[in-house]
Amino acid sequence: MKNVELNLHNLVRITGHLPQPLLTPLMERFGRFRGDASAAPWEIELGILDAPGYRLRSRPGWVFDEIGAHWLGRSRKRLVIQATERGFRLLVRAPHYGRLHFGLLWALRILMARQGGALMHGAVLGNGQHTLMLLGAKRVGKTQLVLRLMEQQWQLLAEDKFLFLHGQAYCLQDHFYLRAHHLHSHPWLPGMLGQPERPARRTGEAQWRAGVETLYPGQLALTLRPDRLAWLSPGEQWQHQPISPTALRQALVQQQRDAFAQFAALDQWQGDPVSLPDDLPLTGARHYLVPQPIDITVGCQSLRQWLQAATPTEGDAQAPRP
Repeated sequence: MKNVELNLHNLVRITGHLPQPLLTPLMERFGRFRGDASAAPWEIELGILDAPGYRLRSRPGWVFDEIGAHWLGRSRKRLVIQATERGFRLLVRAPHYGRLHFGLLWALRILMARQGGALMHGAVLGNGQHTLMLLGAKRVGKTQLVLRLMEQQWQLLAEDKFLFLHGQAYCLQDHFYLRAHHLHSHPWLPGMLGQPERPARRTGEAQWRAGVETLYPGQLALTLRPDRLAWLSPGEQWQHQPISPTALRQALVQQQRDAFAQFAALDQWQGDPVSLPDDLPLTGARHYLVPQPIDITVGCQSLRQWLQAATPTEGDAQAPRP
């Protein structure tokens, strides 16, 4: 009997049966999307992997055969991905939720590409007049800007990953992943958090998982239509300039490839080309140079001034708040 019935915006459904060690973290991350999944054109099936152990391996890695893609740990299989007529089947060994989450994100990325969309790495938030996409390399400062803009009552759709199709952005995560430097820049945050979710490997690397509704009640959006795009890259001081759609697309292709580099082996196995959607708001975009360490006050002020100077058009109407 199935205990997983999820519907991600009528784009992909996730079904199957999982034991509690896998079900609990899955629902913590995707439980918002419970509902009738019959309308979704693609499906990801979940199940339990029951395979015998095998000879010890020196290094974990992927193995591909006629059955599917196998992630082999040092002593046993952790994950098997199989292609089906309507999507993919993921078989995972409990309690390795990390492998399941990895497989889910990859399968979503491929199934969105088959619909002409994409799984994107970046942030999306709106202020009631414009919806802004913040894209750029990891650790450039997107999360810090998002936190400061949300303090100013901006509505958040995504801080890290989101789905994009036909000009519309869709919420995928209802939480932040925060590190120590985020807490240092926002002094009120530490009092809102408990113990870090992941132990620190080095000083300052502890990671906290914080629900958006916990930090900013009522400011989570499930769907927004972006009309402005800011491309962030490291620089000596805050400044921005126009960037042509052609140059921006080339930069974004590389940035998205780098953001999902961990999927390269699976992409090659499946042979599905993953490219940027055609309807990203590339026209009128700005290229921002961001100093390190980031000055979020100056950055947010610069973003607001740019958006205020942008003349609204008939096509700039924002999607209604959910």
